[in-house]
Amino acid sequence: MPLTIADFEHTPVGCVNAPIQFSSTSTFAQTYSWNFGDESTSSSSNPLHEYDEPGVYTVMLAVYDNTTCNSVDTIYKTITIEEAVVESLNDLDACSDESFTIGIESSNPDYEYSWSPVQFLSNPNISNPVFTAGSSTDYTLTVQRAGCVDTYYQTLSVTELGIEVPTDTTLCDEGSVVLNASVFPSNAVIEWSDESSFGNILNDNTQDTDIEVSPAVPTTYYVRITSNECTLMDEVFVNLVSFQTVIQGDFTACIGDTVSLSVQDPNPDFNYSWQPANLVIDGQNTSSIEAVVLQETTFTVSSETEDGCVATDDVVVQVSQLSSQDVTTSASPTYLISGQSSLLNAEPDGYTYSWTPISTLNSGAIQSPIATPLETTTYYVTVSDGECVAAKSVTVYVTDFVCGEPTIYVPNTFTPNADNKNEKLYVRANNIDEMYFVIYDRWGEKVFETKNVYQGWDGSLNGRKLDPDVYVYYLEATCLGGEEYFHQGNITLIR
Repeated sequence: MPLTIADFEHTPVGCVNAPIQFSSTSTFAQTYSWNFGDESTSSSSNPLHEYDEPGVYTVMLAVYDNTTCNSVDTIYKTITIEEAVVESLNDLDACSDESFTIGIESSNPDYEYSWSPVQFLSNPNISNPVFTAGSSTDYTLTVQRAGCVDTYYQTLSVTELGIEVPTDTTLCDEGSVVLNASVFPSNAVIEWSDESSFGNILNDNTQDTDIEVSPAVPTTYYVRITSNECTLMDEVFVNLVSFQTVIQGDFTACIGDTVSLSVQDPNPDFNYSWQPANLVIDGQNTSSIEAVVLQETTFTVSSETEDGCVATDDVVVQVSQLSSQDVTTSASPTYLISGQSSLLNAEPDGYTYSWTPISTLNSGAIQSPIATPLETTTYYVTVSDGECVAAKSVTVYVTDFVCGEPTIYVPNTFTPNADNKNEKLYVRANNIDEMYFVIYDRWGEKVFETKNVYQGWDGSLNGRKLDPDVYVYYLEATCLGGEEYFHQGNITLIR
C-alpha cells in the first residue's frame, strides 16, 4: 500500500505583516493541518499567512489519508520573520563640482532598489548610485526584498558658489587698474593672488571683493572664494599694449623665401603697420604679414590703440646661403659585388645630414655613412642648416654573381688548329680573387697549370703539340668575398 508523506515549500525569510505563501508538496494527502508557530492554524492545502512579530517560527504540517499504509505524516520547518527597515542614513555635505557615492554599500541581486527623486543620480535602481553636479536634495531609497519594503532616507547638502570677474583688460602704459569680483555667498572668504597656487595673497581683508593692481608685465590675477570647505576660482588677465606688439624672435630664412611674420597674441582692436613696407607682399595693416627676403633685413611693427597708445617691436631675418648647388655627393666605390660596402659622403661640412633609404645604411644621420645595398640603390641626402634644406643623390651599383657556374665556366672542347678560332682554352670567370687550374692527360701526366685567369692552354706540352684526346682538369678558385669553389671536368682537344 502507498505511504502518506508530508512536505511543503515556503520562502525561508519573510517580513512582518507581509503575506507568505505556504505550498504543500505532500503525497497521498486528503486533509491538511497547519500550525504556523504563532498560535495560528490552517486546514488549507496552500495557505497564505502573515506574522505580526519578527522572530524565528517553527511551522508544522500534518497530512492525513486513511487509504494509505501509515494514514498520517508530519513535517516541521522554520521560517525567519524580519521587520522592514526604516533608517536615516548619514547626511552628506559636498561641493557643487564634486561627484560622490550615496546610499548603502551592500547590494543583493535579488532585491529591487528604487530612488526618489532620480535627479543627479547615475542609476536610480542600484543601492549606491553616484551623485554628480547637483543641488541640495532629500532622497528616499526603497528596497523590495522577500515581501519586505525597507526605506532609507538621506539628505545631500550641496554648497553652491559663484564668482563673476571683469573681462580681460589692456593698459595703455604701466599703471593701475581696479578689479572687482561679484561672489556668492556674500560671506564667503575671498582671496586674490597673482599665482594660480595662491602662494602670494594680495588682499589683507578676506572680504575684499575689489583689488587695485599695477602690473609691470602682462599678468593673470586669480580670485578664490571658500565656503564650507568648498572653493571656486576664476581669473582675469591684464595686458599691456607693448606686450601685444611682440614679434617672434630672430630667425634665419632661405634666400628668396617668402617669410611669415606675426605678432604674438595680437589684439584685434589694435592697428598694426610694418616696415620696410616695400618688402611686404601681403597683410600690411594686420598683425600678420608675408614678405620676401633677399638679404638680412630688420622688420618693424608698430601698434596703435583707439586711445592713441603706440608700441613697436622688431625682428632680424637673416638669410642662409645654403642651396643645392653647394651640395655634392660621392660613393667609394660606386660599383659593388653583393655583400660589399661603399662609403657615402656629402659636402660641405658642418651641417645636418639625413640619408634615405636608411635600411642598408649604418646610420642615416651622419655626413659619411656606410652603405651595404643588396641591389643597385640610389641614396638621397638632405643637408640642412636648421632653416634651409638642400638635396642631392648618389647611386651605388650592385652586381650579383655566383661563385661557380655559370659565373665560372670552363669549355669542354677547344680546337687549336691554327684557324684563329678557339685556339686556347681559358677559365672564363669574373670576380675571382685567386685561382689554380691544372690539366692532366689520361695517363696522369700534368700537361698544363696556371694561377692566372688570363693565361690559357694552347694544346701543347713543352712546345710539342699534343694529340687529340680527352683530358682531365681540376679548378680551385676563391671568389671576391672569400667564397671558395672547386670543380673537376673533362676537356676534348680537337685538331
